Amino acid sequence: MADERKFNGPVTFNGKLVTPSVSVTGTKSLTANDCGKTVFWTKSGGHHITLPAPAAGLYFKIVIAVGSNSSHKIKVATEGTHYFFGNVTVASTTNNKQATQNVDKSTAGTSAEDYEAIELRSNTSTTGGQAGDVVEIWGVDSTSWLVKADLSTAQAAPASLTTIQAA
Repeated sequence: MADERKFNGPVTFNGKLVTPSVSVTGTKSLTANDCGKTVFWTKSGGHHITLPAPAAGLYFKIVIAVGSNSSHKIKVATEGTHYFFGNVTVASTTNNKQATQNVDKSTAGTSAEDYEAIELRSNTSTTGGQAGDVVEIWGVDSTSWLVKADLSTAQAAPASLTTIQAA
C-alpha cells in the first residue's frame, strides 16, 4: 500500500472495509502505487498489462472479468532483466483434466528473456484465461516476480503449458 498504518489494541470499523481495485479494458501500465489493488481485466482486442519494476513486497491480484481467445499478456517492465517464475495450473472446463507449469527461480533467473510474460488465452490447451480466473503476482526482489495462477480453458485436455513465456 502507499501508506502503512499500525494499530496497537482493538480497532473498530464503522462502515465497509473495501479492497482498492482498478478496471482495465485496454493497454495498461501498473505502477508501484497500484500495489495491493485487485485488477479486474476485461480482455478484448489483444491488449496487455505491464507491471512496474519488481521490488520485494509489491503485490498484484489480477482477476479476469471477461475472457478472450485473443492473446493478452502480463509483461515485465524491462525485458531481458525482469522475469516471472512460479506455478500455473490450467483446468479444462469441458473435461476433468488439468496441467501445471512450474518455473523455478534459478532457471528463470539464468534466462530471463524466456520468462518475461504471462500469456492468457481462454480457448487454448497451452495457456488459459477465462472469466473468473486469477493471477497473483508478488515482487520477490529487484529482478523477479513470483506467480501463482489458477486458470481455465475450454479445451478438453490442457497440456505442455507455455503460460509463462518470452515476451
